[in-house]
Order: sequence, then structure tokens, then C-alpha cells
Amino acid sequence: MPGFEQSALGGAFLLGLFGGVHCLGMCGGIAAALSQQGSGAAIAEAFVYNGARIASYAGVGAIAGGLGQAMGGFVGPTFTVGLRVALGIWFVGLGLQLAGVVRPFARLEKFGLAFWRRLAPAASRARHFRPLVRLTILGALWGWLPCGLVYAAAVGSAASGSAAVGAGLMIAFGLGTLPWLVASGTAVDGLMQWAGARRARSAAGLLLAVAGLWTILGAIPWDGAHGGHAAPAHTTEHEDRA
Repeated sequence: MPGFEQSALGGAFLLGLFGGVHCLGMCGGIAAALSQQGSGAAIAEAFVYNGARIASYAGVGAIAGGLGQAMGGFVGPTFTVGLRVALGIWFVGLGLQLAGVVRPFARLEKFGLAFWRRLAPAASRARHFRPLVRLTILGALWGWLPCGLVYAAAVGSAASGSAAVGAGLMIAFGLGTLPWLVASGTAVDGLMQWAGARRARSAAGLLLAVAGLWTILGAIPWDGAHGGHAAPAHTTEHEDRA
């Protein structure tokens, strides 16, 4: 399905870019904490631990894409359609949460933050490592934290039905989030202030919700549902009369 793959890569990047405003609320504190684990070269080290985070995302995408391929082969095309509809619904939920309308993923993200707090003490026990090694390890762990936005991208990876494409989707998603989390870890005040503005969050949430509705509509096989079997039946009836 090359059409889906091409649009999904762009969609995954936009999900990270638009939803990255949401990342500041959950992961901004993590980025700030990791920046304190380095040696002082804030920008370079932010790219180190974010690179490790995105590498972990690629692993998540490969696993999800492989599982989606296996389940699609076992269940059939209906499974993939269901995943794409689920992805669209997830987008809508994330968009509404970002806009402040509802918070369907609040418990999931609280669990993710609590999980990180349990991992954080490992940073102090890893002080004998060099800063870059320590940041790489912690960044890789960060990539596996529970997060509604990451799970949405993972559902998209599963819907791709390919481990390679799934990994690519998660990398694109991670690159979309990169500007926000680098800014958070390096205190780029202008971007942070803009992201914290109510209008910016509402606009990003609306775009995500619209993308979700578009994904749902695109997942439904309209042609097959409205006339894919009508023509053969008509032809058979005509031949019987002849």
C-alpha cells in the first residue's frame, strides 16, 4: 500500500510536530532533568538523549509493524482497516485533550510520569559513566515510557503492516517532536512561551482532531461498501436471460 505509506510518513511527522506542544506538558520536565545530567553542552547533549529516544521509538515501530503484519495475515484486511479507524479515534482524543476539552489519556500519562520517577534514581547510580553514555541510556529508556501520543504513532505503525515501515513512521514522529523537546531541555524561552499559550495549544489540538477524522474517513473502504459487488451480480443476471 504505497499510498498509505507515503501519507503515513508525513502524517506521523505532523503528529509529532502538532502534538509536540502536548509533549512539553508530560516530557518537558524529563528533558530538563536529563539536561542536568550532562556536562554543560546543552544543545549537543539534548540531541544525544533525544536521538536515543527516537531510536527507541524505531524499535517500538518495528515491533508494532511486525505484529500488525502477522495479525493482518491471520485475520485479513479487516484488521488493518480497524487499526486505521482506531488510529483516527486516538488522534481525535489527543486533539481534544490538547485543546483542553477532555482528558482521555490523563491516567495513562500520570502512570508514565510515575514510571519515570522510579527510573530517575538510576541516573544518580550511573554517575560513574561518562555524560554522553549516561544520557544515551536514559534517553533510550525515555522512549519506552507510556504516552498517549507515542501509542497513537505505534497504532499507525501496526496499521502499516511492515516492521520497516513501522520503524520509519516512528522515526518521522520522533523527528516531529524534536524541536519541542530540544527547546524544553535547553530553555529556548520564545518557543516555550509560544507553546504554552492557550491559542497555540487549541490550534494544535484542532489540527490533530481534524487529522483524526480524515484518517477515519480514509480508512473506510467506501468503494467496496457501495457497489463493489453490484456489477458482477448484474452481469450474471443478464447472461441468464440471454
